[in-house]
Amino acid sequence: MTTQNGNEAVVAVAFADSVVIQKLMANAVSEGVDTEVLRDILWLITAHTSLIGFQRAVGRLRQILKKISEKWPSALEEADISSWQPVLDWIYDNRSSLKSILGNDFAREFNTTGHNPLLGSASTLFPMYATLCEPLPKGNSAVQFLLLSAHLLLGYIQALRENSSLDDYEKRGSELK
Repeated sequence: MTTQNGNEAVVAVAFADSVVIQKLMANAVSEGVDTEVLRDILWLITAHTSLIGFQRAVGRLRQILKKISEKWPSALEEADISSWQPVLDWIYDNRSSLKSILGNDFAREFNTTGHNPLLGSASTLFPMYATLCEPLPKGNSAVQFLLLSAHLLLGYIQALRENSSLDDYEKRGSELK
């Protein structure tokens, strides 16, 4: 099945049924990475269960966390995301090997029309994740976009923690088919 813009249609699956997430978790375990933190990251950004553009999303998260720590130092602790940095660094530092393990979708930068890699792949079901995959605007707007994304991330995390759970995210998927 293809979408109007020519992309392969990607059907979201439940977290537990995602072969890509299973491979990521297995690799994290073998590397001694904190998988509880990794699971929290996946939940709190509502990661696409095929991890399309995950390398891009992780890069953006690293930029956003840096901006948050510069502008609002206590916000990382208050949002309980200060533990994310080592896991994000592990993914970033191992992106080449993870690409070979997880496949090309992991490292997808753009879709076939040169836009967000998630467009045409159930992006409306993964709103924060789609934002993290969005290319940065050119020029001075990039900094404002990062700061806006930081505000959005902090609010999104708070809303998910108040209205959802990791268990909800990990069971989600069957209704998306």
